[in-house]
Formats: sequence, structure tokens, C-alpha cells
Amino acid sequence: MRAILAATLVAVAAAGVAGLGKLSNNWQIRSVSVVYIEIFRGTSLLVQLYWIFFVLSLLV
Repeated sequence: MRAILAATLVAVAAAGVAGLGKLSNNWQIRSVSVVYIEIFRGTSLLVQLYWIFFVLSLLV
């Protein structure tokens, strides 16, 4: 239960930072936020899960 709560808090914090970054007047912060948002919104959840399971397991 704690892991779910921790993951939810991290996800909400990352989404909040990305959302606020997209509203920034600084073009560098805005462009990093847009790239981050488009990567996660542009790929399907299945592709993201494959990356987490197969690619990140190679790095550990």
C-alpha cells in the first residue's frame, strides 16, 4: 500500500512540474517540459511497460 502511495505522489509531482514548466516563459524549460510530456503522451502504455521491464532491467 505504501508503494502505491509513493508512486502516486511521485507521479503527481512529476506531472505538476512538467505542467508548470510548459507554462514557463523560459524557452528552455518549456521545451524540456514539452518533450517530456509528448514522450509520455505519445507512446502507448504497453510500449512504456516494455521499456521499463526489458530496457531498465538491463541497466540494473
